[in-house]
Amino acid sequence: MASRMTGGCAWRALLPVATIATGNRDDRTSWLARPDERLGNRVEAVQCRTGYAKPPSGDYSLISDLLQGRKRKYLINVLCFGNRYPRLMLGQNKPFAPIYHSWKAKRSSLIEFSSDEGKRQIQSIVSKVLSNQKPPYAVRGGVFDVLVESQGDMLVANNQEIQQAMNTFYTAEGIDIDPAAGVAFATLLSELRAGHIDRDAVVLLNVTGGGWEHKRAHCRLISASPALRICDSELASGDVMDRIMNLF
Repeated sequence: MASRMTGGCAWRALLPVATIATGNRDDRTSWLARPDERLGNRVEAVQCRTGYAKPPSGDYSLISDLLQGRKRKYLINVLCFGNRYPRLMLGQNKPFAPIYHSWKAKRSSLIEFSSDEGKRQIQSIVSKVLSNQKPPYAVRGGVFDVLVESQGDMLVANNQEIQQAMNTFYTAEGIDIDPAAGVAFATLLSELRAGHIDRDAVVLLNVTGGGWEHKRAHCRLISASPALRICDSELASGDVMDRIMNLF
């Protein structure tokens, strides 16, 4: 099994899931790998800069574009990035795992749960960034469609498994990673132990951020206070846009 764990990422983490992408070595699957003339038939993982995983924003257009329509066909037919899509393995932090439970229940719509229950579960997870209560699961081109088309799966890890994975990554790579990346790594390790990933598979691990502990140990950090705070209860008020515009 080939594994790239140096900050390569399939896309920016705008969804409430952590990501693993797998494919067969001979497939040279999708945009996650590019042919390199100097390397012959070797597959070189595309690397992106690491950055803090943004909170889920509902902007899933990148995934949708890649797995649907013209961009998908362009990548495969024109750029010769293989003939199959990578299998997307998405992970969530237990107990807050609405997408996981919806997928496992074979539902095309998100399971119903109360806002209070969601908030209670969110308080107990280490990866707070993976906590969107209204993820783009059922919309056209959303998470459900992407999982179906890529023949992917939803995975889940608890806080202890995530911390152990983060410690393992630090021991192996010498750098700390964010909890969201820890979810992806923990679920990858779980799938490997269960024998669900072929040992000849090419695996791209979505490490969405890290290095904060390293920076804290070597730099003096200064906390920044937000210039404006807007609560959920204030979103419907008429002066929200005026308050935002007054910042500029």
